[in-house]
Amino acid sequence: MLKPRHKANRRGAIAILAAFCLIIVIAFLAFSIDFGQLAVAESNLQNAADAAALSAARALPNRELAIAAAIEWAEKNNTSGLGTPLVSAEDIEIGTWDEETALFTVVPEGDNTTLDAVRVTCHRTAERGNSIRLFFAPVIGTNNASVMASAVARRDRASCGGIIGLLKIYFNDRISGHFTFTDSYDSGQGEYGSWNASNNGDICTNGVLRLRGNTFINGDAKWWEDAVTPSVAAWQVSGDFIAFQNELVFSDINPGNAANQNNNSLLDQSNNGVELLDNQKFQLGSSEPGAPDSITLPPGTYYFTEMSLFNDSTITVTGPTRIYVEGTIDLRYGNIDNVGEKPIDLQIYPMGNNKFCYLPLFGELHAVIYTTKSYIHVNTPGEDVDLEFFGKILAKRIVFFDVISHIDESVDFDDLEAGKAQHGTSGISLVQ
Repeated sequence: MLKPRHKANRRGAIAILAAFCLIIVIAFLAFSIDFGQLAVAESNLQNAADAAALSAARALPNRELAIAAAIEWAEKNNTSGLGTPLVSAEDIEIGTWDEETALFTVVPEGDNTTLDAVRVTCHRTAERGNSIRLFFAPVIGTNNASVMASAVARRDRASCGGIIGLLKIYFNDRISGHFTFTDSYDSGQGEYGSWNASNNGDICTNGVLRLRGNTFINGDAKWWEDAVTPSVAAWQVSGDFIAFQNELVFSDINPGNAANQNNNSLLDQSNNGVELLDNQKFQLGSSEPGAPDSITLPPGTYYFTEMSLFNDSTITVTGPTRIYVEGTIDLRYGNIDNVGEKPIDLQIYPMGNNKFCYLPLFGELHAVIYTTKSYIHVNTPGEDVDLEFFGKILAKRIVFFDVISHIDESVDFDDLEAGKAQHGTSGISLVQ
């Protein structure tokens, strides 16, 4: 009868094999945990690089503002919790993007080439003191790992800017010593000032483009190639003066149920004790000579059939406010004081077909105005104009006399309730 041999030895071999397999399992587990941590860190770093590049491209062609924006937004997206910056000035490259070859080219400081792209590289490395600490890899002698992520964003020089007239843009000056001009800024970086003013005061139209007198565009002026030849002098445009191929198409205003569900009930009487609404027709101040009137408009959504201001009367806006108006808007003899000076907090939607929206003749107006059907005018025969506009405008026709326009680059029409489609333009975009 045969007897099994070395049974005890086989049991020992199985124990050794099990221990070996356990080590492998633990090693794979450690690898998975550390690898997962690295993947998350790299994803977060890429998000920071993307945000930094997009913000920097929005500030172009101002090199200093682009670098500052990249550093700021990289840190706003810094999830390391180490207090060590992801980006320094040397990690930000300013240059141009070639769409045909998909190549980014660095433009050295002092070169006159028009800047339209930014490459930002974010670092979490041992050299920066913010590398990724590993949990299990130290058992094999690796305590930390380094990751980097880069992104390239471009400002589309073929895009249209902050003042868009679908049928016509006409700028002129009437008062000696006054100018009609545009530039740009980013209200997300603070109030407008010389420190954040930039040359992206772009205008464009599908139709007639005329610049008369002391009119200057600090930015690009563009028109649809099928439109009539623009009447513009070369000295009046600092940036590109070119035609674009695709006609601009924007969605009409969609007020939803604002006609029936709005905050009109919050409007009772003005500070002078005068009724403000007559069947949804809003009027502040009297058309007859009299004292100025005023009202503070609580944040919300308002729907009027008409809207008018008289006798230097003032509407004060203290927070996010939308105003839909079916017919004429006449703000010539008053003003709207947007206290926070963020244009996005005052959105005005003129909805009347071929109706006029007259902006104030004097002072400052911080607003976003969107209409595909109405005309935006700042011109009254025989009356002086001295208006400084901050924000963005899309209208059927835009006529400005003696108006200074500071385009707010933080506003995107696609983000507005009324603005959905903008064909032929891409604005700021990631390209790599």
